[in-house]
Amino acid sequence: MKQKHVLAQEDFMKGIKYKELAEKKRHGWIRKGVHSDV
Repeated sequence: MKQKHVLAQEDFMKGIKYKELAEKKRHGWIRKGVHSDV
């Protein structure tokens, strides 16, 4: 099993990625189009 701090860090990174994705959808994709962030 992984140590607790490693699991916590992975969850934290996933949270950041999810937040970035949500912000991109809110701010960028509607104006620029779906494929502009590639």
